[in-house]
Amino acid sequence: DTLSLLAGGLFGAIGAAARAPIRITPDILDDAGRFLGQKNAGANAPLFSSWLSKADNVAEIMPGGQVRYTTRVADPASSLNGRSVSVSCTEGVPCGGGAMRVARGL
Repeated sequence: DTLSLLAGGLFGAIGAAARAPIRITPDILDDAGRFLGQKNAGANAPLFSSWLSKADNVAEIMPGGQVRYTTRVADPASSLNGRSVSVSCTEGVPCGGGAMRVARGL
């Protein structure tokens, strides 16, 4: 278990033990907005506290160890308007690009 934590990080270790996605909710964040000491899924990923402050947003640890951020697009000009969009981030790998901008509503 220690080797898995070192190789795949905290989310990798949790994901390896999970059989289904584990939802991160505002009520399990500490007073500083962290989940088990982590403020987000890695470089460029949204802070859990900020992401989860919006009603339609979800953050989940996936069985593979990635953190999946999901939101509903609310932009009438977008072809994705009204649809859910998800971006998965792997700990230690910068999370971003066009998909993250869409998920953030930019």
